[in-house]
Amino acid sequence: MQRLSVPRYIQWIFLTALFFLLLMTLLRLSLVLSFNRSSDFKSLLPAFWLGFRFDLRIVSIVSFLVFLFGSIKPLHPLQKKYGRLVSFIIYTLFSIVFTIFYTVDFPHYSYVGQRLNGSILNYLDDAKITMGMVWQTYPVFILILVLFASIFILIAVVKFMYNYILSKPITASKRSRLGWSLVFFVLLAIGIFGRVGQFPLRWSDAFAIGKDYQSQVALNTFQSFFSSLSY
Repeated sequence: MQRLSVPRYIQWIFLTALFFLLLMTLLRLSLVLSFNRSSDFKSLLPAFWLGFRFDLRIVSIVSFLVFLFGSIKPLHPLQKKYGRLVSFIIYTLFSIVFTIFYTVDFPHYSYVGQRLNGSILNYLDDAKITMGMVWQTYPVFILILVLFASIFILIAVVKFMYNYILSKPITASKRSRLGWSLVFFVLLAIGIFGRVGQFPLRWSDAFAIGKDYQSQVALNTFQSFFSSLSY
């Protein structure tokens, strides 16, 4: 059954992507449960579906970077030392940015009723007043502890899945590795593009699904921040 054998490094990237995708979905659900402004949960289903596609784009971008470097033989994440190092640097940086963005996203939504976006940089104009407001409003020390603990847990999960896949025997043939690499590349490309069509998924699509609350639920904190910088 060689033709069904998925290369181990693709299995690792896929499992890691599923983990982050599930985590983003749970965080979106937590946002709804924490700041519920709609009694009709069914009306939020389109927002969850669109949000899933936003999340999939971010996860696909990170996965593509690991896949791209891993496709270079000297940087293979499961067979080469430097390949493992490069892969873990990518996932560590993503885990740090991921944790910071979502740690700020929830208080930001609680304060202004909007997901984290580029307007937060306006607070840097008077950093002293901003820091004073943050210090008086939020449990800063607890947030910092949560931040570091979350980063540690995310990296630990990535390493756990790495060791799990590494313990599995090598069963993929050269032909299956080539075939699965092509399939995985196409899937990641579709995930990054966001839809099957002429135009890619856009930040503005979130504001075309209904009320402002549904739009905020649909938004991904990364997509919201980087797409709103130009405004």
